[in-house]
Amino acid sequence: MKVALFFTFGISLKDWKETGLFSREVAPYKELVNRGHEVVFITYGNENDLVYSNDLPGIKIEPIFKYYQKSDFKICNIIKSILFILKKRSTFLEIDIFKSNQMLGSWLPVLAGKYLRKPVLGRVGYDLYEFYNKRASSRLKLWIVYLISKLTYKYSNHILITSADGARFIQRTFNIPNDKISFHSNYIDTECFYPMTGKKEKSILYVGRLDHHKNLFPILDAVMDLNIPLYLVGLGDEEANIKKYVLEKKIKVFFLGRLPNEELPRIYNQHQFFILNSYSEGNPKALLEAMSCGCCPIGNNVAGINSVIVDRKNGMLMDGSKVAIKRVLLELMSNDELVRNITKAAREYIITNCSLSPMIDYELELYLKLKGKTHIS
Repeated sequence: MKVALFFTFGISLKDWKETGLFSREVAPYKELVNRGHEVVFITYGNENDLVYSNDLPGIKIEPIFKYYQKSDFKICNIIKSILFILKKRSTFLEIDIFKSNQMLGSWLPVLAGKYLRKPVLGRVGYDLYEFYNKRASSRLKLWIVYLISKLTYKYSNHILITSADGARFIQRTFNIPNDKISFHSNYIDTECFYPMTGKKEKSILYVGRLDHHKNLFPILDAVMDLNIPLYLVGLGDEEANIKKYVLEKKIKVFFLGRLPNEELPRIYNQHQFFILNSYSEGNPKALLEAMSCGCCPIGNNVAGINSVIVDRKNGMLMDGSKVAIKRVLLELMSNDELVRNITKAAREYIITNCSLSPMIDYELELYLKLKGKTHIS
Protein backbone atom coordinates (compact mmCIF):
# COMPACT_ATOMS: atom_id res chain seq x y z
CA MET A 1 0.00 0.00 0.00
CA LYS A 2 1.35 3.41 -0.99
CA VAL A 3 -0.27 6.47 0.60
CA ALA A 4 0.33 10.13 -0.25
CA LEU A 5 -0.40 12.63 2.51
CA PHE A 6 -1.15 16.11 1.17
CA PHE A 7 -0.18 18.67 3.82
CA THR A 8 -2.44 21.50 4.91
CA PHE A 9 -2.17 24.40 2.46
CA GLY A 10 0.94 26.47 3.16
CA ILE A 11 2.39 24.07 5.73
CA SER A 12 5.82 22.45 5.48
CA LEU A 13 7.81 19.97 7.54
CA LYS A 14 9.83 22.94 8.74
CA ASP A 15 6.60 24.48 10.09
CA TRP A 16 5.80 21.26 11.96
CA LYS A 17 9.27 21.29 13.45
CA GLU A 18 9.18 24.95 14.49
CA THR A 19 5.72 24.69 16.06
CA GLY A 20 6.62 21.58 18.04
CA LEU A 21 4.19 19.32 16.15
CA PHE A 22 6.68 17.26 14.17
CA SER A 23 6.94 14.17 16.37
CA ARG A 24 3.19 13.93 16.95
CA GLU A 25 2.21 14.44 13.31
CA VAL A 26 4.70 12.03 11.74
CA ALA A 27 4.20 9.15 14.22
CA PRO A 28 1.23 7.50 12.43
CA TYR A 29 3.10 7.48 9.13
CA LYS A 30 6.24 6.05 10.71
CA GLU A 31 4.02 3.26 12.03
CA LEU A 32 2.62 2.65 8.53
CA VAL A 33 6.18 2.31 7.23
CA ASN A 34 7.02 -0.08 10.09
CA ARG A 35 4.11 -2.23 8.96
CA GLY A 36 5.53 -2.49 5.46
CA HIS A 37 3.65 0.28 3.66
CA GLU A 38 4.99 3.24 1.69
CA VAL A 39 4.29 6.89 2.45
CA VAL A 40 4.85 10.09 0.47
CA PHE A 41 4.60 13.55 2.06
CA ILE A 42 3.44 16.32 -0.30
CA THR A 43 4.49 19.49 1.55
CA TYR A 44 4.33 23.20 0.88
CA GLY A 45 7.99 23.58 1.73
CA ASN A 46 11.08 23.93 -0.42
CA GLU A 47 14.30 21.92 -0.55
CA ASN A 48 14.80 22.69 3.16
CA ASP A 49 12.14 20.08 3.94
CA LEU A 50 14.51 17.41 2.61
CA VAL A 51 16.80 17.90 5.63
CA TYR A 52 14.23 15.94 7.65
CA SER A 53 14.71 12.81 5.56
CA ASN A 54 16.95 11.25 8.22
CA ASP A 55 14.14 11.68 10.77
CA LEU A 56 11.67 9.99 8.40
CA PRO A 57 13.19 6.71 7.20
CA GLY A 58 11.05 5.09 4.54
CA ILE A 59 8.99 8.24 3.92
CA LYS A 60 9.50 10.07 0.62
CA ILE A 61 9.35 13.87 0.85
CA GLU A 62 8.06 15.86 -2.13
CA PRO A 63 8.18 19.63 -1.39
CA ILE A 64 6.12 21.59 -3.93
CA PHE A 65 8.31 24.67 -3.74
CA LYS A 66 11.47 22.77 -4.47
CA TYR A 67 10.33 23.12 -8.08
CA TYR A 68 8.66 26.54 -8.03
CA GLN A 69 9.34 29.89 -6.42
CA LYS A 70 6.90 30.47 -3.58
CA SER A 71 4.75 33.56 -4.12
CA ASP A 72 3.42 36.12 -1.65
CA PHE A 73 -0.02 35.57 -3.18
CA LYS A 74 -2.05 32.53 -2.13
CA ILE A 75 -3.78 32.11 -5.48
CA CYS A 76 -0.39 31.89 -7.23
CA ASN A 77 0.73 29.17 -4.80
CA ILE A 78 -2.51 27.25 -5.40
CA ILE A 79 -1.88 27.35 -9.15
CA LYS A 80 1.73 26.23 -8.66
CA SER A 81 0.60 23.33 -6.46
CA ILE A 82 -1.73 22.19 -9.26
CA LEU A 83 1.12 22.44 -11.78
CA PHE A 84 3.17 20.30 -9.40
CA ILE A 85 0.67 17.44 -9.89
CA LEU A 86 1.19 17.66 -13.64
CA LYS A 87 4.97 17.82 -13.26
CA LYS A 88 5.13 14.78 -10.95
CA ARG A 89 2.49 12.74 -12.75
CA SER A 90 4.64 9.61 -12.92
CA THR A 91 5.20 9.73 -9.16
CA PHE A 92 1.50 10.07 -8.41
CA LEU A 93 0.53 7.24 -10.75
CA GLU A 94 2.39 4.85 -8.42
CA ILE A 95 0.32 5.89 -5.39
CA ASP A 96 -2.72 3.91 -4.22
CA ILE A 97 -4.44 6.43 -1.91
CA PHE A 98 -4.46 10.23 -1.84
CA LYS A 99 -5.18 11.59 1.64
CA SER A 100 -5.75 15.16 2.81
CA ASN A 101 -4.47 16.31 6.19
CA GLN A 102 -7.01 19.12 6.71
CA MET A 103 -9.73 20.89 4.73
CA LEU A 104 -7.39 23.75 3.75
CA GLY A 105 -5.48 22.21 0.89
CA SER A 106 -7.92 19.34 0.33
CA TRP A 107 -8.56 20.57 -3.20
CA LEU A 108 -5.15 19.28 -4.27
CA PRO A 109 -5.68 15.54 -3.54
CA VAL A 110 -9.23 15.87 -4.93
CA LEU A 111 -7.98 17.37 -8.19
CA ALA A 112 -5.09 14.88 -8.36
CA GLY A 113 -7.50 12.02 -7.77
CA LYS A 114 -9.83 13.21 -10.49
CA TYR A 115 -6.96 13.72 -12.96
CA LEU A 116 -5.30 10.37 -12.27
CA ARG A 117 -8.44 8.40 -11.34
CA LYS A 118 -7.14 7.53 -7.88
CA PRO A 119 -9.22 7.15 -4.68
CA VAL A 120 -9.21 10.05 -2.21
CA LEU A 121 -9.59 9.87 1.57
CA GLY A 122 -10.82 13.29 2.64
CA ARG A 123 -9.44 13.45 6.16
CA VAL A 124 -10.30 16.52 8.25
CA GLY A 125 -9.66 17.18 11.92
CA TYR A 126 -12.82 19.29 12.15
CA ASP A 127 -15.30 20.82 9.75
CA LEU A 128 -13.88 24.14 8.60
CA TYR A 129 -17.26 25.61 7.67
CA GLU A 130 -18.62 24.99 11.17
CA PHE A 131 -15.38 26.42 12.61
CA TYR A 132 -15.72 29.73 10.73
CA ASN A 133 -19.49 29.88 11.17
CA LYS A 134 -19.05 29.94 14.94
CA ARG A 135 -16.60 32.82 14.67
CA ALA A 136 -18.98 35.23 12.93
CA SER A 137 -16.79 35.29 9.81
CA SER A 138 -17.66 37.39 6.77
CA ARG A 139 -20.26 36.06 4.35
CA LEU A 140 -17.66 35.90 1.59
CA LYS A 141 -15.28 33.79 3.68
CA LEU A 142 -18.13 31.50 4.74
CA TRP A 143 -19.20 31.08 1.12
CA ILE A 144 -15.67 30.19 -0.01
CA VAL A 145 -15.19 27.72 2.86
CA TYR A 146 -18.60 26.17 2.21
CA LEU A 147 -17.76 25.68 -1.47
CA ILE A 148 -14.37 24.09 -0.71
CA SER A 149 -15.97 21.80 1.87
CA LYS A 150 -18.87 20.84 -0.39
CA LEU A 151 -16.57 19.91 -3.27
CA THR A 152 -14.16 18.01 -1.02
CA TYR A 153 -16.92 15.96 0.57
CA LYS A 154 -18.63 15.33 -2.76
CA TYR A 155 -15.55 14.22 -4.67
CA SER A 156 -13.72 12.28 -1.96
CA ASN A 157 -14.34 8.55 -2.00
CA HIS A 158 -14.58 8.57 1.78
CA ILE A 159 -14.48 11.20 4.55
CA LEU A 160 -12.70 10.69 7.87
CA ILE A 161 -13.16 13.10 10.78
CA THR A 162 -12.14 12.92 14.44
CA SER A 163 -15.52 13.12 16.19
CA ALA A 164 -19.09 11.88 15.95
CA ASP A 165 -20.35 15.46 16.37
CA GLY A 166 -18.31 16.53 13.35
CA ALA A 167 -19.56 13.61 11.27
CA ARG A 168 -23.18 14.42 12.07
CA PHE A 169 -22.67 18.10 11.19
CA ILE A 170 -21.18 17.18 7.81
CA GLN A 171 -23.98 14.72 7.04
CA ARG A 172 -26.65 17.24 7.94
CA THR A 173 -25.09 20.35 6.37
CA PHE A 174 -23.68 18.88 3.17
CA ASN A 175 -26.14 16.03 2.62
CA ILE A 176 -23.46 13.32 2.80
CA PRO A 177 -24.68 9.70 3.06
CA ASN A 178 -23.88 7.79 6.26
CA ASP A 179 -21.77 5.15 4.55
CA LYS A 180 -19.45 7.75 3.05
CA ILE A 181 -18.24 9.22 6.33
CA SER A 182 -16.67 7.75 9.45
CA PHE A 183 -14.91 9.07 12.52
CA HIS A 184 -12.05 8.05 14.74
CA SER A 185 -10.53 9.96 17.62
CA ASN A 186 -7.14 11.62 17.33
CA TYR A 187 -4.40 9.29 18.48
CA ILE A 188 -2.26 9.69 21.58
CA ASP A 189 1.12 8.05 22.09
CA THR A 190 0.23 6.44 25.42
CA GLU A 191 3.81 5.27 25.96
CA CYS A 192 5.01 8.87 25.80
CA PHE A 193 2.01 10.52 27.43
CA TYR A 194 1.58 8.57 30.65
CA PRO A 195 1.26 9.30 34.39
CA MET A 196 4.76 9.65 35.79
CA THR A 197 5.70 9.02 39.40
CA GLY A 198 5.75 12.01 41.70
CA LYS A 199 3.14 14.27 43.21
CA LYS A 200 1.37 16.78 40.98
CA GLU A 201 1.08 20.40 42.04
CA LYS A 202 -2.45 21.58 42.89
CA SER A 203 -2.39 23.91 39.92
CA ILE A 204 -4.26 24.31 36.64
CA LEU A 205 -2.80 23.80 33.18
CA TYR A 206 -4.08 24.99 29.81
CA VAL A 207 -2.44 23.99 26.51
CA GLY A 208 -3.59 25.56 23.26
CA ARG A 209 -4.00 28.79 21.36
CA LEU A 210 -4.45 32.00 23.32
CA ASP A 211 -7.40 33.35 21.36
CA HIS A 212 -10.98 34.48 21.84
CA HIS A 213 -12.55 31.13 20.95
CA LYS A 214 -10.74 29.41 23.82
CA ASN A 215 -12.71 31.54 26.33
CA LEU A 216 -9.84 32.02 28.77
CA PHE A 217 -11.00 35.05 30.76
CA PRO A 218 -13.53 33.17 32.95
CA ILE A 219 -10.65 30.87 33.92
CA LEU A 220 -8.50 33.89 34.83
CA ASP A 221 -11.27 35.31 37.00
CA ALA A 222 -11.85 31.99 38.74
CA VAL A 223 -8.20 31.39 39.62
CA MET A 224 -7.89 35.00 40.79
CA ASP A 225 -10.70 34.47 43.30
CA LEU A 226 -9.29 31.11 44.46
CA ASN A 227 -5.62 32.13 44.31
CA ILE A 228 -4.67 28.97 42.42
CA PRO A 229 -1.71 29.08 40.01
CA LEU A 230 -2.56 28.78 36.31
CA TYR A 231 -0.01 27.73 33.68
CA LEU A 232 -0.60 28.60 30.03
CA VAL A 233 1.17 26.80 27.18
CA GLY A 234 0.73 28.34 23.75
CA LEU A 235 0.63 31.57 21.79
CA GLY A 236 -2.12 33.51 20.10
CA ASP A 237 -3.88 36.77 19.23
CA GLU A 238 -5.15 37.31 22.77
CA GLU A 239 -1.77 36.88 24.46
CA ALA A 240 -1.10 40.59 24.92
CA ASN A 241 -4.60 41.24 26.29
CA ILE A 242 -4.32 38.29 28.68
CA LYS A 243 -0.92 39.44 29.95
CA LYS A 244 -2.24 42.96 30.49
CA TYR A 245 -5.28 41.63 32.40
CA VAL A 246 -3.11 39.34 34.52
CA LEU A 247 -0.80 42.21 35.40
CA GLU A 248 -3.64 44.57 36.26
CA LYS A 249 -5.47 42.03 38.42
CA LYS A 250 -2.31 40.51 39.91
CA ILE A 251 -3.37 36.97 38.96
CA LYS A 252 -0.99 34.08 39.54
CA VAL A 253 -0.47 33.06 35.89
CA PHE A 254 2.67 31.62 34.30
CA PHE A 255 3.19 31.89 30.54
CA LEU A 256 5.26 28.99 29.20
CA GLY A 257 5.02 29.91 25.52
CA ARG A 258 4.99 27.35 22.75
CA LEU A 259 6.61 24.01 23.59
CA PRO A 260 7.58 21.03 21.41
CA ASN A 261 5.13 18.16 21.71
CA GLU A 262 7.81 15.88 23.17
CA GLU A 263 8.21 18.25 26.15
CA LEU A 264 4.51 18.26 27.03
CA PRO A 265 4.34 14.94 28.97
CA ARG A 266 6.64 16.42 31.59
CA ILE A 267 4.47 19.55 31.79
CA TYR A 268 1.18 17.65 32.09
CA ASN A 269 2.64 15.56 34.89
CA GLN A 270 3.44 18.63 36.96
CA HIS A 271 -0.20 19.76 37.30
CA GLN A 272 -3.22 18.12 38.88
CA PHE A 273 -5.89 19.86 36.80
CA PHE A 274 -6.25 20.54 33.09
CA ILE A 275 -8.90 22.94 31.83
CA LEU A 276 -10.44 23.53 28.41
CA ASN A 277 -13.12 26.23 28.27
CA SER A 278 -13.55 26.66 24.50
CA TYR A 279 -16.87 27.59 22.93
CA SER A 280 -16.56 24.43 20.80
CA GLU A 281 -13.92 21.88 19.80
CA GLY A 282 -13.34 19.12 17.29
CA ASN A 283 -11.45 16.35 19.05
CA PRO A 284 -8.96 18.34 21.16
CA LYS A 285 -5.55 16.71 21.27
CA ALA A 286 -4.40 18.66 24.33
CA LEU A 287 -7.37 17.36 26.34
CA LEU A 288 -6.59 13.79 25.28
CA GLU A 289 -2.89 14.19 26.12
CA ALA A 290 -3.70 15.61 29.55
CA MET A 291 -6.09 12.73 30.30
CA SER A 292 -3.43 10.23 29.21
CA CYS A 293 -0.95 11.81 31.63
CA GLY A 294 -3.29 11.51 34.59
CA CYS A 295 -4.49 15.10 34.85
CA CYS A 296 -8.01 15.66 36.13
CA PRO A 297 -9.77 17.31 33.16
CA ILE A 298 -12.28 20.15 33.51
CA GLY A 299 -14.17 21.11 30.38
CA ASN A 300 -16.87 23.38 29.06
CA ASN A 301 -20.02 21.37 28.32
CA VAL A 302 -19.93 21.94 24.55
CA ALA A 303 -19.55 19.86 21.40
CA GLY A 304 -16.15 18.23 21.07
CA ILE A 305 -15.47 18.36 24.80
CA ASN A 306 -18.58 16.63 26.09
CA SER A 307 -18.05 13.86 23.54
CA VAL A 308 -14.81 13.01 25.38
CA ILE A 309 -15.56 13.89 29.01
CA VAL A 310 -18.29 11.98 30.81
CA ASP A 311 -19.21 14.20 33.74
CA ARG A 312 -17.90 12.99 37.10
CA LYS A 313 -16.59 9.80 35.45
CA ASN A 314 -13.46 10.69 33.48
CA GLY A 315 -13.64 14.45 33.99
CA MET A 316 -15.81 17.35 35.10
CA LEU A 317 -18.13 19.35 32.85
CA MET A 318 -19.42 22.85 33.60
CA ASP A 319 -21.08 25.75 31.78
CA GLY A 320 -17.91 27.78 31.11
CA SER A 321 -18.65 30.62 33.54
CA LYS A 322 -16.39 31.88 36.32
CA VAL A 323 -18.87 30.68 38.92
CA ALA A 324 -19.03 27.17 37.45
CA ILE A 325 -15.24 26.89 37.19
CA LYS A 326 -14.84 27.97 40.81
CA ARG A 327 -17.49 25.50 41.97
CA VAL A 328 -15.82 22.57 40.18
CA LEU A 329 -12.34 23.48 41.41
CA LEU A 330 -13.48 23.84 45.00
CA GLU A 331 -15.15 20.44 44.89
CA LEU A 332 -12.14 18.73 43.35
CA MET A 333 -9.64 20.31 45.74
CA SER A 334 -11.66 19.05 48.70
CA ASN A 335 -12.26 15.53 47.37
CA ASP A 336 -9.07 13.58 46.66
CA GLU A 337 -10.96 10.33 46.11
CA LEU A 338 -13.03 11.88 43.31
CA VAL A 339 -9.85 13.19 41.67
CA ARG A 340 -8.19 9.75 41.89
CA ASN A 341 -11.22 8.03 40.36
CA ILE A 342 -11.47 10.58 37.54
CA THR A 343 -7.78 10.46 36.62
CA LYS A 344 -7.81 6.64 36.60
CA ALA A 345 -10.87 6.58 34.33
CA ALA A 346 -9.40 9.30 32.10
CA ARG A 347 -6.25 7.26 31.46
CA GLU A 348 -8.32 4.13 30.77
CA TYR A 349 -10.48 6.07 28.29
CA ILE A 350 -7.40 7.15 26.30
CA ILE A 351 -5.87 3.67 26.22
CA THR A 352 -9.15 2.18 25.00
CA ASN A 353 -10.12 4.84 22.46
CA CYS A 354 -7.06 6.81 21.41
CA SER A 355 -4.00 4.53 21.24
CA LEU A 356 -1.94 4.72 18.05
CA SER A 357 -2.09 1.06 17.01
CA PRO A 358 -5.92 0.78 16.87
CA MET A 359 -6.08 4.03 14.90
CA ILE A 360 -3.63 2.66 12.32
CA ASP A 361 -5.66 -0.56 12.12
CA TYR A 362 -8.78 1.50 11.48
CA GLU A 363 -7.19 3.61 8.73
CA LEU A 364 -5.65 0.57 7.05
CA GLU A 365 -9.11 -0.98 6.77
CA LEU A 366 -10.28 2.20 5.03
CA TYR A 367 -7.28 2.15 2.69
CA LEU A 368 -7.95 -1.47 1.73
CA LYS A 369 -11.60 -0.68 0.99
CA LEU A 370 -10.59 2.29 -1.15
CA LYS A 371 -7.59 0.76 -2.95
CA GLY A 372 -8.31 0.11 -6.57
CA LYS A 373 -11.39 2.33 -6.67
CA THR A 374 -11.37 5.14 -9.17
CA HIS A 375 -11.97 8.74 -8.20
CA ILE A 376 -15.58 9.88 -7.92
CA SER A 377 -16.60 11.78 -11.07
